[in-house]
Amino acid sequence: FFFFFFLFFFFFFFFFFFLQNHTLLFLKFI
Repeated sequence: FFFFFFLFFFFFFFFFFFLQNHTLLFLKFI
C-alpha cells in the first residue's frame, strides 16, 4: 500500500512538472 501511495505521489509530481514545462504540448495532446 505504501508503495502504491509513493508511486501515485511520484506520478502526480511528474505530471505537474510536465504540465508546467510543456503546457503547449499538453494542450495539443488534448
